[in-house]
Amino acid sequence: MYTTHCVGIDVSKAKFDYAFLSDQQVRYQGICANDPRDITEWIQKLETHGVRKDTPCVLESTGIYHVPVSLLLRDAGYTVHCINPILTRKYQQSSIRGAKTDAIDARRLAEIGIIESGLPIFTATRAQLYQRRLMSTLATLEREYQSLKRSFGALQESADALGVTESIPGKALVTEMGRTMRSLESEIIARAPTHARILAETPGVSLRAAAILLATLEGKTFAHRDQLTAFVGLDIRVRQSGTYRGRGKLSKRGDGYLRKVLHQIAWGLKRYDPYYQALYARLRAEKRHYTECLVIIARKFLRRLHATYFRCPQTAFA
Repeated sequence: MYTTHCVGIDVSKAKFDYAFLSDQQVRYQGICANDPRDITEWIQKLETHGVRKDTPCVLESTGIYHVPVSLLLRDAGYTVHCINPILTRKYQQSSIRGAKTDAIDARRLAEIGIIESGLPIFTATRAQLYQRRLMSTLATLEREYQSLKRSFGALQESADALGVTESIPGKALVTEMGRTMRSLESEIIARAPTHARILAETPGVSLRAAAILLATLEGKTFAHRDQLTAFVGLDIRVRQSGTYRGRGKLSKRGDGYLRKVLHQIAWGLKRYDPYYQALYARLRAEKRHYTECLVIIARKFLRRLHATYFRCPQTAFA
């Protein structure tokens, strides 16, 4: 019997390839259907292949396809690491041949699990995953709603200018989309963490924004406040070489919808919260751009959120 050091899992919609790596050698590999019943049977066979419960299992975060195997492995007592595909791509590009197949990717993921330390651990609950899917749907609907509203508005203006009777039921579609978005928002608020209502007591922070923000961040850990800022993409991407100093820009990594919500929070804070009102006034007096001021306010808000919530979540906002 050998000891498996890491399990690499390359997931697609219908199936996943896996590789059990020990002493830099693939001891066992194969394919399993990405179906809960097949995954359960596969997990039951892991120990027969020398896979102990303390063996890390590494896979990429791929939309929703990685969720069934991640949940079932975690429920069975294994440590699951869901990594950013960017990391896998870095290892692929550094290989001599740069080969890429599902089987090779499974082995590569196992190698990453052995080489890399501090990989993120999959801890999300089913409720948290569903909440994030609700927010993703809401974000998509909001984009389509604004686009359709502009398009049908332009169509109506053209019809009026040309003297044509506009008979396409665009207003009804836009109205129905608006009703659906409000239903999604109500569902997100109803499922929000308990601290969301306390955070919403901050002047300028709506319950909707607090629910979306905390639901997105729930279950995640940030050792330092700068990690939280980087997670939402509000960190500065520095460009410098020798004496050259380029203009710093936001990295804008991560969830764009979350940054939109933080922008809305920053706007509310600078209008209604005395502390942020003073900060905004000082920044504008320094000739800072309006958008830059809101970004600074959002970062300041995240730092205070980290100090109260992520450092001491059990007493957050108390």
